[in-house]
Amino acid sequence: MSIRDKITQKLHISGQYWTESSTSCSTATSALTSGTAGFKSLINKFNFGGVSLFGTNINSVTGGVNLIHDIQEANKVNNIVPLFVSVSEEGGEYLNLKQVTMLPGNMATAASYNTGNALSAGGIIGDEIGSLGFNLDNAPFANLEYDATDLSYIMRGFSDNPNLVASNAVKYFEGLKSMKIVSNAKYFPSYGYSVDPATGFRIDTKSKTEFEQSDKIPFQALIDNGIDMITVSHMLYPGLDSSTVPSVSGGSVTIPASMSKTIVTDILRTQMGFSGVVISDYNTLPELNAQIPKADQVLGMFKAGVDIANVPENVRCFNDASLYETLISNIESAVSDGSYPIESLNESVARILTVKKKYDLLVYQNDINELVTNAASTVGSAENKAKALEIAENAVTIVKNSPRLNKVLPWVPYDNDSLMVLCGTAQEETEIRQFFAEQNFNYLYIRVQRYLQGITSSSLDVYSANYTKVIITTYLENKYPTLDSNNAIIDNALPGAEPAFSVPQHMFDMAQFRLRPIVQVSLGSPQDTSFYNNVPVAISSYGHRSPDATGATGMPNLRAALNAIFGISPITGKLPVDVYDITRTNIVFPAGYSA
Repeated sequence: MSIRDKITQKLHISGQYWTESSTSCSTATSALTSGTAGFKSLINKFNFGGVSLFGTNINSVTGGVNLIHDIQEANKVNNIVPLFVSVSEEGGEYLNLKQVTMLPGNMATAASYNTGNALSAGGIIGDEIGSLGFNLDNAPFANLEYDATDLSYIMRGFSDNPNLVASNAVKYFEGLKSMKIVSNAKYFPSYGYSVDPATGFRIDTKSKTEFEQSDKIPFQALIDNGIDMITVSHMLYPGLDSSTVPSVSGGSVTIPASMSKTIVTDILRTQMGFSGVVISDYNTLPELNAQIPKADQVLGMFKAGVDIANVPENVRCFNDASLYETLISNIESAVSDGSYPIESLNESVARILTVKKKYDLLVYQNDINELVTNAASTVGSAENKAKALEIAENAVTIVKNSPRLNKVLPWVPYDNDSLMVLCGTAQEETEIRQFFAEQNFNYLYIRVQRYLQGITSSSLDVYSANYTKVIITTYLENKYPTLDSNNAIIDNALPGAEPAFSVPQHMFDMAQFRLRPIVQVSLGSPQDTSFYNNVPVAISSYGHRSPDATGATGMPNLRAALNAIFGISPITGKLPVDVYDITRTNIVFPAGYSA
């Protein structure tokens, strides 16, 4: 292998945005969905180590198989080493590929307190993305969940308990491995739990001792169990390394974790014993490019001990291939002058090839018809969807269960009962209507209505008077409620009211006034189970999956919650995170709790 080929083996490129036009390169916003001539030429020109793809690249099961096959075929022309082809399908709230089975998510998996579910989840994802042609999954998400204070990564994590994260992350990795998918755990040393206002970087302000008692634990467990790849983030962790590097402005900035030899080599490799591949987070992050000169980024990462630079240049057409020529020449010069020793380059490439050999990725797959047939029967199979629902059912947790009127769960429909279901989105409404269409309930009347656009208090008063039972779905997604002077949700009739919070609160108040049985179904972070007053029954299902790309219904978390309310499945889940009060000051429901 030439020095140039060794360098390019350490580079992963992206097909997130691509155009065949040389005049609209920088403004291209369409995803690569087929093996175009220009992208194939880029692959032919450089013997890259891998390609990072996204959900937008896969427009159908067959299209995905053909795209990845075309990319590997183009690579085969000049490169004897097949590509890593990666996707971020981590099992959390965000579903990257719309075609695959909708699992209930990492937090739901942890809420079952059965790590066998994490093993199944990893196995399902591995089986399905593998059939599409992917061989590398940027998962599991091994960071702690802090949705009580930071909604940026809501419900991506398993838990705020490092040991619960560790046990589930290890099993998720084992599930992927069982399907011959390389597992890339992320983000080391953490993803940062706030944003540094001076630089825009995410930052973690914990001390080294605090790191060892929290974020380190899941990664150490993964290393001890043989994880093959770990993503190092671009966040700042001054408690581990407070040194600085030159910034674009001419000053200096705290060194990102991805460029820190202290973090990558001294801590991750030497102290923690990791001998696998270290890959950077995407180098296209705006804060990285706003603060660190391009010429310093990749070389700095390689010198720190990073093996693979993930999308180091935002190339969107073949005409921009010169950006990679410049990058490669810069690294070649560093190898030549010894500032990046040839021994370090050789050791790094050896780690990459060792992982590819371990997972049988040094052989190209040629039979496209066989690949398409296998993917069609694997992706979104009925068996996998049934398992996803089972995991979701295992997760459902009763957080509040007042015996008011002796109407505790499960509910038994009676002939004169009428039911009002208030939900947030069209997808929820579709799933709810489908659920009731499949049941043989003797309700006098069932009404399903969305409320996020707002409903007047007078209309809610009528609903509470006319229906004998009420279900309300809530979803804490990207903001906490604005509070009034009493630290309560702003009244639905007042200026500044936020329907996502004020409508449920008003309905809970009216149900209390009229002694109506009412259930809150928390579909997002369980933090919102503490937000509302006068809630006799609250259950959490930890996920808001939407219908798949074909338009079929399939929200396992919501379906599991409905099954729980009506006694179709038992309620056995427990909180995987601490739930705080509405001011996010005191814990009201601790992890491990169920009512």
